[in-house]
Amino acid sequence: MSTAFSHPINVKQADGKSVFHGEPIWRPLVARLGEPGACEWMFMGSYELVDGTLIHTYKHTGSREYLNLSCDSDAWVFCPTSGPAYARATAPNDLLTR
Repeated sequence: MSTAFSHPINVKQADGKSVFHGEPIWRPLVARLGEPGACEWMFMGSYELVDGTLIHTYKHTGSREYLNLSCDSDAWVFCPTSGPAYARATAPNDLLTR
């Protein structure tokens, strides 16, 4: 599923910093989907936004769609046209991207 959305007002700039934790961060995904649903996802990495918000990126093993979650399990959308930035997801279709 391709995500088409109008950019939400609350777009936060990414500072381009990839954060290495040493091990995958599963807590936000399990909190959002539950353990059975989380088993179908791969941890891809974490990125720190300018304001310090950490975004954890997960990729579905079957559909190859991405899900971006902050530490509090809020969903975020990657906005490459905003150069690069993330925005808090505001609609269900914003949650998953390829």
